[in-house]
Amino acid sequence: YEGFTADGPASLVLPHRAVREALHSLHSAGLFRYDVTQPFGPGTKCAKTMVTRLLCGDPGTSYRYLGVRMFAHPWSGGGARCDGAAFGALNGVLSGRTARHLVALREGREARGLPPHLAVRGRASFDVALVNRMESASHDALKEVPRSGGRRCAVSWHADSSLEHYSSIAVYHAVLDRGREVTREDGGG
Repeated sequence: YEGFTADGPASLVLPHRAVREALHSLHSAGLFRYDVTQPFGPGTKCAKTMVTRLLCGDPGTSYRYLGVRMFAHPWSGGGARCDGAAFGALNGVLSGRTARHLVALREGREARGLPPHLAVRGRASFDVALVNRMESASHDALKEVPRSGGRRCAVSWHADSSLEHYSSIAVYHAVLDRGREVTREDGGG
């Protein structure tokens, strides 16, 4: 897909330690929850998700998938539950990288003769972070993570039909692997 970009771990300097600590704090506070969805559409059998989830973001934001609406735990302002400093630093790096990719995409399209107003739409900033946490690797239905050397997880690359048109998506993927944490960053802009 034109506009899809995947960056390797060495391409960005990210606040891994702060993000790990923030994620641990959110888990300790009991903010992660399982969802019950109808993964094959309305009228089909309900199933509990294989991962727990939470949404952090700008106050008042929400996210919807498979008929479930999640409201964000605020990462800023009064009542903030998510570590605004850690997520803000991560958001800043990922938003900056996405802005650079959008500029490169626009320049490439303009070089092919597209008028500037049609060359690129969308924005580079992120107002929510959907955090999936897999409790155990004992599930039989784990998916192979693309470009990960055969590692498997419960949530991998997938389509998301509930986003605004021309949305930018960034993925920060941390995997516990044989007792040590391995962190990868991938994204699309």
